[in-house]
Amino acid sequence: MNQACVTFPRGDADGVVRALRGASLRVPRGTLFMLLGPNGCGKSTLLRALAGLVKTDAGALVEEPELLLLDELTTFLDEADQRGVIEAVRRAVDESDGRVTALWVTHRLEELEFADGAAYMEDGVVVKLGTGKDIREFIREKQDQKRHVVASREN
Repeated sequence: MNQACVTFPRGDADGVVRALRGASLRVPRGTLFMLLGPNGCGKSTLLRALAGLVKTDAGALVEEPELLLLDELTTFLDEADQRGVIEAVRRAVDESDGRVTALWVTHRLEELEFADGAAYMEDGVVVKLGTGKDIREFIREKQDQKRHVVASREN
């Protein structure tokens, strides 16, 4: 995908909200790739741009049509159903001989063990790419830093 920018009109007359600010992401074909980040960072907007549901300003290009766009698919599932769904998607990708690609938006770090690759977004930008393990460690480090700052302020 090339640099995607998406803006929405603001509720007041003061301009626009930039939901994506030049997000750039290449998802290898035939992989299960996960996209993580805090609420409101642009994950779902990026999926909508890829699906052609949102008009981009820097365009979203998808090379092969065999793409599964999965947005918070397991949010309300218990652990057993969550695992069943992700295993089914993993099987669909693995058994496709590289024809099927899945881009999975999630907040659940445990799902990263199934990912071939992952990205972390903040404020409409992809800030970290890597393996599921890399992204899990990156998120945990951010959480630890945040806890340290809060603890410092309390002391």
